[in-house]
Amino acid sequence: MHPRTLTLIVLVLAVARIQAQSTPATPDSAKHAAEGWIYGASLGIPGYRSTPAAELFTFGFNFTQLRPGHLGADFSLGTIPSVAVAGIIPIGARAGVAFPLAAGPYLLVLPSAGVSTIIAMAPGGGAGVGGVNAGIATIAHAGPLGLRTGITWHGFANTSGAIWLLEIGFVGMPSESPNERR
Repeated sequence: MHPRTLTLIVLVLAVARIQAQSTPATPDSAKHAAEGWIYGASLGIPGYRSTPAAELFTFGFNFTQLRPGHLGADFSLGTIPSVAVAGIIPIGARAGVAFPLAAGPYLLVLPSAGVSTIIAMAPGGGAGVGGVNAGIATIAHAGPLGLRTGITWHGFANTSGAIWLLEIGFVGMPSESPNERR
């Protein structure tokens, strides 16, 4: 495992531990009290080390479990349309945990960590590789809609540097049920 990836994973877990021991929700963070799933679509630009590869832009879907004060599940599934047009179907997937933090009444910060995989399939066969990831995203929201931005670093076997993905997209936010409103 790469030192940078390991450091990010340790940081995410430390933040989760500290937040779990913190005081109860403040009035501002209470706006994020609705539990449920954040879901949406995003466009991304991948890169390797410090070099972006805009020609390989991605399109994907993400799903994050919102559980204030607790770790929640975090999933993403995407593809590279320009490669798919050439007859190769690339699929990238990420699975792990996220720890939603209320940075303000309409802003969430989502540190995350987990496992990653990239699979490519073509008429002649396919291949895949697995690894680990760590990332951070923000969601600025008003009501049931939000704007999600984030970056995730992926460490795969046989790579000497991190592959990263910078994403932006729209998400749907969970809302309180009528029984939870005060």
